Amino acid sequence: MLVLILFLIFELQEEVRSLGEISHPNLAKLLGYCCEDNKSFLVFEYFHKGSLDSHIFGKEEQEEALPWETRIKVAIGTAQGLAFLHSVKNKALYREIGMHNIFLDEQYNAKLFYVGSNKLHLLEESITTAFIGRTDYTPPEYAISGHLCMKSDVYTFGVILLEILTGLKALDRETKEKKGVMWTKPFLSDKNKILEMMDPQLGDDYPVNAAIQMGKLIKRCIKLDAKKRPSMQQVLDGLNDIAVIKD
Repeated sequence: MLVLILFLIFELQEEVRSLGEISHPNLAKLLGYCCEDNKSFLVFEYFHKGSLDSHIFGKEEQEEALPWETRIKVAIGTAQGLAFLHSVKNKALYREIGMHNIFLDEQYNAKLFYVGSNKLHLLEESITTAFIGRTDYTPPEYAISGHLCMKSDVYTFGVILLEILTGLKALDRETKEKKGVMWTKPFLSDKNKILEMMDPQLGDDYPVNAAIQMGKLIKRCIKLDAKKRPSMQQVLDGLNDIAVIKD
């Protein structure tokens, strides 16, 4: 038993060391790891502004709603982190993507909380911010066949963009209805409908043409056929183009 425990600890140390070697400005920074008395802890940097969902869905008190420019900044930062992980991991990250684990620092820079290992998922009870395994963002190919690919992450990110745009949750936990995707998807190419779907917290303080282009980008991301979705790098390029639209 002692040998098994030591082997397990060594294996986890190797996993943590590997995680620590992955560095990007839009990934949560791992500061340390502790294993003591059969309890394991991962220590990450502190996020001054909390999680993105607390701002969009109002789970925490805040002075004001996130303005359009900040929402685009957060979307771009998250896309940068995802595009980077795709480039170094070359595999789907589905279980690690959701508005609940996108965190914001003091300047509202997005920090994706990335663990990246099935072994480290065993530690999630010791990670206060772990929401891994939720089904709000499930891509259709996973629900049908259990298959995941990097384009599955694009679908999930598209749902996140839709939440950022509309202020609606992907899944209404009271009715179990995927309102954010199923209700809005047919209208994402309709200028007037997109304006009707905008988060009321934004009021009229956003560039109309940018919102329209965002709707079109989201529609590409959440296509049922994964092969027809853009790559994360293409999504990032699209967001950068949207960011410069001011009317």
